[in-house]
Amino acid sequence: MWQRSRAEAHRLVVEQSMAPLRAPYAEAQRLASEAAAQQAAVQLTEQHGKPLTRMVALLDALASVGTAGVVLHQIEHRGGETHLHAALASENVIADWLKRLRQVPDVETVSVREFKRTQQTGNTKPRTSIEDDPIRVITRLAWHGTAAPAQSAESTSRVKVRNPE
Repeated sequence: MWQRSRAEAHRLVVEQSMAPLRAPYAEAQRLASEAAAQQAAVQLTEQHGKPLTRMVALLDALASVGTAGVVLHQIEHRGGETHLHAALASENVIADWLKRLRQVPDVETVSVREFKRTQQTGNTKPRTSIEDDPIRVITRLAWHGTAAPAQSAESTSRVKVRNPE
């Protein structure tokens, strides 16, 4: 009984000495939880902003070095991939264009999804520009960190940008 009362007295002394630390401890706990909430918000913002950041990087890369012989008709961006519909003048232009697309930041793979050459008939005028005999190409860009396969258009949000012409 005597030891128990001694231990109880010691506990009361420790509690009284710790009483001034309750407010700073509570503030530290509040700040720690606030910092964790801010970190979670930053991660969520980065995750939701990544498609826009990727699209801006792509548009910047397409605009920074103009490639003669390329007419971009449409851009489709879904989740982890982007499809570019374009008309190109020749195979050499296609190779240069694909090389430039591979240099876009955060692009994992670049592939040609569709390749169609319009055929000239014997009674048409000779080719003088890209509009006369273009090669129609649909290029697929897959972005880093998006390992999931492409989903159907009904299940994902889709952004289309069309050439106003």
